[in-house]
Amino acid sequence: EIQERCGSSSSNLGGIVLSSGCKVIHVPTYLQGLWKACQHMSNGTAIWSIEENASSSSATESKDFWKQRLLQFDTVIFAAGSALFHDSILHKDAIDFPADLVRGQSIEVSVQQNDAVSSSDFRNEATLCGKYVVPLPKQNHVLIGATHEFKPDPLNEQEVVEDLRVKCYNMSPFVWESGIVHKITEGYRVQTTRGKYGRMPIIGKSLYNDLHTNSWLFTGLSSRGLVYHGVYGNALSQAILKGDENEIIDKIPDAFWWKDRKTSKLR
Repeated sequence: EIQERCGSSSSNLGGIVLSSGCKVIHVPTYLQGLWKACQHMSNGTAIWSIEENASSSSATESKDFWKQRLLQFDTVIFAAGSALFHDSILHKDAIDFPADLVRGQSIEVSVQQNDAVSSSDFRNEATLCGKYVVPLPKQNHVLIGATHEFKPDPLNEQEVVEDLRVKCYNMSPFVWESGIVHKITEGYRVQTTRGKYGRMPIIGKSLYNDLHTNSWLFTGLSSRGLVYHGVYGNALSQAILKGDENEIIDKIPDAFWWKDRKTSKLR
Protein backbone atom coordinates (compact mmCIF):
# COMPACT_ATOMS: atom_id res chain seq x y z
CA GLU A 1 0.00 0.00 0.00
CA ILE A 2 2.88 2.35 0.77
CA GLN A 3 4.39 1.64 -2.63
CA GLU A 4 1.04 2.30 -4.31
CA ARG A 5 0.75 5.68 -2.58
CA CYS A 6 4.38 6.79 -2.69
CA GLY A 7 5.80 4.96 -5.71
CA SER A 8 8.08 1.99 -6.07
CA SER A 9 10.65 1.07 -3.44
CA SER A 10 13.38 1.95 -5.92
CA SER A 11 12.81 5.65 -5.23
CA ASN A 12 11.22 5.53 -1.77
CA LEU A 13 12.49 3.53 1.18
CA GLY A 14 9.16 3.01 2.90
CA GLY A 15 6.83 4.70 5.32
CA ILE A 16 3.84 4.42 7.61
CA VAL A 17 0.22 4.47 6.48
CA LEU A 18 -2.20 5.90 9.05
CA SER A 19 -5.44 3.95 8.88
CA SER A 20 -7.64 7.03 9.32
CA GLY A 21 -5.61 9.15 6.92
CA CYS A 22 -2.96 11.72 7.74
CA LYS A 23 -4.38 14.99 8.99
CA VAL A 24 -2.59 18.32 8.73
CA ILE A 25 -2.18 21.08 11.29
CA HIS A 26 -3.38 24.42 9.93
CA VAL A 27 -0.37 26.42 11.10
CA PRO A 28 -1.92 29.95 11.19
CA THR A 29 -4.77 28.68 13.40
CA TYR A 30 -2.37 26.69 15.57
CA LEU A 31 -0.12 29.72 16.12
CA GLN A 32 -3.11 31.84 17.10
CA GLY A 33 -4.06 29.22 19.69
CA LEU A 34 -0.47 29.00 20.92
CA TRP A 35 -0.31 32.76 21.39
CA LYS A 36 -3.61 32.75 23.28
CA ALA A 37 -2.16 30.08 25.58
CA CYS A 38 0.88 32.29 26.20
CA GLN A 39 -1.35 35.22 27.10
CA HIS A 40 -3.42 33.05 29.41
CA MET A 41 -0.36 31.65 31.22
CA SER A 42 1.02 35.18 31.69
CA ASN A 43 -2.32 36.48 33.04
CA GLY A 44 -2.51 38.86 30.10
CA THR A 45 0.93 40.42 30.56
CA ALA A 46 2.53 38.86 27.46
CA ILE A 47 2.67 41.27 24.53
CA TRP A 48 3.63 40.92 20.88
CA SER A 49 5.90 43.79 19.84
CA ILE A 50 7.19 44.34 16.30
CA GLU A 51 10.40 46.33 15.88
CA GLU A 52 9.90 48.68 12.96
CA ASN A 53 13.41 50.21 13.01
CA ALA A 54 15.53 47.13 13.67
CA SER A 55 17.31 47.11 10.30
CA SER A 56 20.55 49.06 10.01
CA SER A 57 23.27 49.66 7.48
CA SER A 58 26.09 48.10 9.48
CA ALA A 59 26.72 45.24 11.90
CA THR A 60 27.95 47.70 14.52
CA GLU A 61 24.76 49.76 14.36
CA SER A 62 22.66 46.60 14.56
CA LYS A 63 24.55 45.36 17.60
CA ASP A 64 24.24 48.72 19.36
CA PHE A 65 20.51 48.86 18.61
CA TRP A 66 19.77 45.41 20.04
CA LYS A 67 21.96 45.88 23.11
CA GLN A 68 20.02 49.01 23.98
CA ARG A 69 16.61 47.53 23.07
CA LEU A 70 17.09 44.42 25.20
CA LEU A 71 18.23 46.17 28.38
CA GLN A 72 14.71 46.17 29.84
CA PHE A 73 14.54 42.35 29.89
CA ASP A 74 16.11 40.00 32.44
CA THR A 75 16.24 37.14 29.90
CA VAL A 76 16.37 37.05 26.11
CA ILE A 77 15.74 34.05 23.82
CA PHE A 78 16.92 34.46 20.25
CA ALA A 79 14.44 32.35 18.29
CA ALA A 80 13.78 34.24 15.07
CA GLY A 81 14.92 31.53 12.66
CA SER A 82 16.61 32.80 9.51
CA ALA A 83 16.04 36.42 10.52
CA LEU A 84 18.75 36.00 13.17
CA PHE A 85 21.19 35.93 10.27
CA HIS A 86 19.47 37.81 7.45
CA ASP A 87 18.86 40.78 9.74
CA SER A 88 22.28 40.50 11.44
CA ILE A 89 20.75 40.10 14.90
CA LEU A 90 23.30 37.55 16.10
CA HIS A 91 26.95 38.63 16.08
CA LYS A 92 29.60 36.56 17.84
CA ASP A 93 27.24 33.60 18.12
CA ALA A 94 26.80 33.64 14.33
CA ILE A 95 30.51 32.97 13.71
CA ASP A 96 31.18 29.37 12.59
CA PHE A 97 27.51 28.59 13.19
CA PRO A 98 26.89 24.88 12.39
CA ALA A 99 23.93 25.53 10.10
CA ASP A 100 23.09 26.75 6.60
CA LEU A 101 20.36 29.07 5.39
CA VAL A 102 18.55 26.96 2.80
CA ARG A 103 15.86 28.45 0.61
CA GLY A 104 12.70 26.40 0.16
CA GLN A 105 9.99 26.98 -2.44
CA SER A 106 6.65 25.19 -2.60
CA ILE A 107 3.85 25.24 -5.14
CA GLU A 108 0.12 25.51 -4.58
CA VAL A 109 -1.79 23.33 -7.02
CA SER A 110 -5.53 22.97 -7.60
CA VAL A 111 -7.51 20.15 -9.16
CA GLN A 112 -10.86 20.81 -10.85
CA GLN A 113 -13.82 19.68 -8.71
CA ASN A 114 -15.19 17.36 -11.40
CA ASP A 115 -11.81 15.70 -11.86
CA ALA A 116 -11.33 15.28 -8.10
CA VAL A 117 -14.76 13.71 -7.59
CA SER A 118 -14.59 11.38 -10.59
CA SER A 119 -11.08 10.06 -9.93
CA SER A 120 -10.19 7.52 -7.27
CA ASP A 121 -6.57 8.63 -7.64
CA PHE A 122 -7.17 11.94 -5.85
CA ARG A 123 -6.78 11.61 -2.08
CA ASN A 124 -7.40 14.70 0.00
CA GLU A 125 -4.90 13.71 2.67
CA ALA A 126 -1.27 14.38 3.44
CA THR A 127 1.69 12.39 2.17
CA LEU A 128 5.20 12.84 3.54
CA CYS A 129 8.08 10.96 1.97
CA GLY A 130 11.16 13.20 1.76
CA LYS A 131 8.95 15.85 0.12
CA TYR A 132 5.30 16.49 0.98
CA VAL A 133 1.91 16.78 -0.67
CA VAL A 134 -0.62 18.22 1.77
CA PRO A 135 -4.20 19.47 1.41
CA LEU A 136 -4.97 23.15 1.98
CA PRO A 137 -8.15 24.58 3.52
CA LYS A 138 -9.36 25.69 0.09
CA GLN A 139 -11.21 22.81 -1.57
CA ASN A 140 -9.15 20.63 -3.93
CA HIS A 141 -6.00 22.68 -3.34
CA VAL A 142 -2.75 21.05 -2.25
CA LEU A 143 0.70 22.28 -1.34
CA ILE A 144 3.72 20.47 -2.77
CA GLY A 145 7.23 21.13 -1.52
CA ALA A 146 9.76 22.05 -0.75
CA THR A 147 12.91 22.65 -2.73
CA HIS A 148 16.33 22.73 -1.07
CA GLU A 149 18.26 25.62 -2.61
CA PHE A 150 21.78 26.50 -1.48
CA LYS A 151 22.71 28.96 -4.24
CA PRO A 152 22.25 32.74 -3.82
CA ASP A 153 19.87 33.03 -6.79
CA PRO A 154 16.48 31.31 -6.42
CA LEU A 155 15.12 28.81 -8.90
CA ASN A 156 12.59 30.35 -11.28
CA GLU A 157 9.00 29.10 -11.43
CA GLN A 158 9.64 26.55 -14.15
CA GLU A 159 12.72 25.21 -12.34
CA VAL A 160 10.80 24.91 -9.06
CA VAL A 161 8.00 22.95 -10.69
CA GLU A 162 10.41 20.64 -12.49
CA ASP A 163 12.54 20.06 -9.38
CA LEU A 164 9.50 19.06 -7.34
CA ARG A 165 7.97 17.00 -10.14
CA VAL A 166 11.12 14.89 -10.47
CA LYS A 167 11.38 14.28 -6.73
CA CYS A 168 7.77 13.68 -5.75
CA TYR A 169 5.75 12.79 -8.86
CA ASN A 170 5.13 9.28 -7.50
CA MET A 171 3.57 10.69 -4.34
CA SER A 172 0.59 12.03 -6.26
CA PRO A 173 0.68 11.40 -10.05
CA PHE A 174 -2.93 12.51 -10.47
CA VAL A 175 -2.24 15.98 -9.05
CA TRP A 176 0.78 16.41 -11.31
CA GLU A 177 -1.13 15.30 -14.39
CA SER A 178 -4.38 17.18 -13.72
CA GLY A 179 -3.42 20.06 -11.44
CA ILE A 180 -2.92 23.73 -12.17
CA VAL A 181 -0.14 25.68 -10.42
CA HIS A 182 -1.56 28.80 -8.76
CA LYS A 183 1.35 30.28 -6.87
CA ILE A 184 4.75 29.64 -5.37
CA THR A 185 5.60 30.28 -1.73
CA GLU A 186 9.14 30.85 -0.48
CA GLY A 187 10.97 30.80 2.82
CA TYR A 188 14.25 29.93 4.48
CA ARG A 189 15.10 27.11 6.84
CA VAL A 190 18.00 27.22 9.29
CA GLN A 191 19.28 23.75 8.46
CA THR A 192 21.77 22.42 10.96
CA THR A 193 24.76 20.24 10.18
CA ARG A 194 23.85 16.56 10.12
CA GLY A 195 25.15 14.52 13.05
CA LYS A 196 24.72 11.00 14.39
CA TYR A 197 21.08 11.76 15.25
CA GLY A 198 20.36 13.67 12.06
CA ARG A 199 19.74 17.41 12.08
CA MET A 200 19.20 18.47 15.68
CA PRO A 201 18.03 21.93 16.78
CA ILE A 202 20.32 24.47 18.41
CA ILE A 203 19.34 25.22 21.98
CA GLY A 204 21.09 26.55 25.09
CA LYS A 205 22.83 29.58 26.54
CA SER A 206 24.71 31.95 24.29
CA LEU A 207 28.45 31.32 24.26
CA TYR A 208 29.21 35.05 24.35
CA ASN A 209 26.28 37.06 25.77
CA ASP A 210 27.48 39.97 23.65
CA LEU A 211 23.95 41.34 23.21
CA HIS A 212 22.54 40.56 26.66
CA THR A 213 23.97 39.21 29.90
CA ASN A 214 21.44 36.37 30.04
CA SER A 215 20.75 35.31 26.46
CA TRP A 216 19.71 31.92 25.08
CA LEU A 217 19.40 30.43 21.59
CA PHE A 218 16.58 28.37 20.12
CA THR A 219 16.98 27.97 16.37
CA GLY A 220 18.11 25.54 13.67
CA LEU A 221 14.87 23.57 13.65
CA SER A 222 15.50 22.69 9.97
CA SER A 223 11.87 23.23 8.91
CA ARG A 224 10.61 20.81 11.57
CA GLY A 225 9.44 23.38 14.09
CA LEU A 226 6.04 21.77 14.64
CA VAL A 227 7.79 18.54 15.61
CA TYR A 228 10.44 20.05 17.86
CA HIS A 229 8.99 23.17 19.44
CA GLY A 230 7.02 21.53 22.27
CA VAL A 231 9.72 19.18 23.56
CA TYR A 232 12.62 21.58 23.13
CA GLY A 233 10.63 24.60 24.26
CA ASN A 234 9.69 22.86 27.51
CA ALA A 235 13.31 21.88 28.21
CA LEU A 236 14.51 25.41 27.47
CA SER A 237 11.89 27.15 29.60
CA GLN A 238 12.60 24.89 32.58
CA ALA A 239 16.33 25.60 32.29
CA ILE A 240 15.72 29.36 32.20
CA LEU A 241 13.31 29.32 35.14
CA LYS A 242 15.73 27.27 37.25
CA GLY A 243 18.77 29.19 36.04
CA ASP A 244 20.52 25.94 35.18
CA GLU A 245 21.44 25.09 31.59
CA ASN A 246 22.06 21.48 32.60
CA GLU A 247 18.30 21.04 32.90
CA ILE A 248 18.32 20.77 29.11
CA ILE A 249 20.93 18.01 29.14
CA ASP A 250 18.88 16.05 31.68
CA LYS A 251 16.03 15.87 29.15
CA ILE A 252 17.99 15.93 25.87
CA PRO A 253 21.49 14.48 26.48
CA ASP A 254 22.97 15.51 23.12
CA ALA A 255 21.40 18.97 22.98
CA PHE A 256 24.75 20.81 23.17
CA TRP A 257 26.28 19.14 20.12
CA TRP A 258 26.53 22.57 18.50
CA LYS A 259 28.59 24.00 21.36
CA ASP A 260 31.08 21.18 21.04
CA ARG A 261 31.53 21.98 17.35
CA LYS A 262 31.90 25.72 17.85
CA THR A 263 34.34 25.45 20.78
CA SER A 264 36.45 22.86 18.96
CA LYS A 265 37.04 25.43 16.20
CA LEU A 266 38.14 28.00 18.77
CA ARG A 267 40.84 25.77 20.21
